[in-house]
Amino acid sequence: MQHWDDLRYLLALDVHGNLNNAAKFLRTNPTTVSRRINRLSDHYKKTLATRQPNGEWALTQDGQIFAAIANNCNDEISSLDRKIQDTSSKITITTTDFLADFVLAPKIGCLLSDEPDLMLDIDCHHQNVSLSYGEADLAIRLARPSSGRMMGSKLADLEMNLFSPNGGMTKRWVGLPTKFDHHPEMKMCFDFFDCPPVLRVSNFHNLRTIAVEHDLACMGPKFMMNEWRGLKLINHLSPPLTREVWCIFHETRKHNEALKKVRNWAKDCFKEIS
Repeated sequence: MQHWDDLRYLLALDVHGNLNNAAKFLRTNPTTVSRRINRLSDHYKKTLATRQPNGEWALTQDGQIFAAIANNCNDEISSLDRKIQDTSSKITITTTDFLADFVLAPKIGCLLSDEPDLMLDIDCHHQNVSLSYGEADLAIRLARPSSGRMMGSKLADLEMNLFSPNGGMTKRWVGLPTKFDHHPEMKMCFDFFDCPPVLRVSNFHNLRTIAVEHDLACMGPKFMMNEWRGLKLINHLSPPLTREVWCIFHETRKHNEALKKVRNWAKDCFKEIS
């Protein structure tokens, strides 16, 4: 079919809900997404997406049919990719930096000792990475799988709490960037301190260092914050705030032997902090 690649843009709009999210996923811009969908509509002389009263684009009934076809095509291509990948011992894990640094990294030696032929790639960032498109084999995230053909198992419950140097009370606190304000641990801080942070930093490691150096309160996972250079709990929530850590993979990879071994290793990594 002519312009078959345009189906990816239609599928991304269907999966991610709006042009901005679709563009971020495809690493392009909303104008390109709408242009490619319009080209597909013009070619087949069918309206595949329309602008809603709120300004967002949504698929029409014809668009949903095309998106279903695109999804089937993607599954077939991904299945072929995985048949090739399943002969390889390379596994890519996507996760957050603090889980990689403080949970996975200390135990990597055990995995490589047991599996000397395994090639492991740990990718740390906050962008959405598609397991469906094969951009990673395994995701370790603070959320359970909620859509698509994803499978997962809970690795741990991380206790989140509030800390300050020597446990002293203060209204001055350091937080994560504004894009994380909707996360439970940031909401906990806004509720407790009843004011915005005086400083924001990119991750929990920087956050705890800044808290000690500038005598500020902070929040974070208890296992990595407690007793860090004098940081102590300043409140005990009852029940404590917990975040679930999940190991997530595409259902077509459930029989991959290399991935099974990495999943079991990840489970062992979290035993000591759960």
